[in-house]
Amino acid sequence: STTAIISVAITGRRIHISGKFMAMSSAAAGNAHDA
Repeated sequence: STTAIISVAITGRRIHISGKFMAMSSAAAGNAHDA
C-alpha cells in the first residue's frame, strides 16, 4: 500500500540523516584528534 511505501521512505531518510550525522561527528572527532 502507499502508506507502507511512505513509512519505508521516512525510515530510510531517517537512517540517511543519522548516518550523515555520524559521519560528520566522526570527521569532527578525527579533526580534533589531528589538531
